[in-house]
Amino acid sequence: MGEASTALEVIRARASEYVAQVLGPPDGEERPRDRYAIAYSARWQRPPDFDPSRWNDAWFDWGTGRMNREVGMSGVYVYAGLSIDKPGAFDAGAAPDWQADLERGVPAPNGAAGEPVVFRSWPGARARRLRRVALPQDVVRGSTLEAQGDSVGRWVEETYRALLAHGAPR
Repeated sequence: MGEASTALEVIRARASEYVAQVLGPPDGEERPRDRYAIAYSARWQRPPDFDPSRWNDAWFDWGTGRMNREVGMSGVYVYAGLSIDKPGAFDAGAAPDWQADLERGVPAPNGAAGEPVVFRSWPGARARRLRRVALPQDVVRGSTLEAQGDSVGRWVEETYRALLAHGAPR
């Protein structure tokens, strides 16, 4: 494994530790199987304060991907949000249209300053997705690999809290 792949693994491991402190251990995890160590995902069926029936049995997940043309990511990207098995829908007919609000962008949770939290939806191969996506350079901050991993973890936590605050009605 090259230096970049090793660094990515350290950042991802630290981010995973951070997220597990917030959400608890994941219910499932897929580790990268390629030589670049890029594709990673972790999912939670019932993280804290998360009622799956509110989301029509969707789950929260986060990870890194190689490329996703459906959302304009032509290279490595980070994601966090909701997934639901096809042919399911996130809202189960709920009103108002909370999904459109998330796609337009909602304020960052806890009064944090900065850009709104914007989600994108796409059909996916096996599951529908409603996720926040970003390039690594827009998420990773810090002078050490550990600090960079923490910044990714904070980004995932911010995404989760935005979903809780602005997602499907309770």
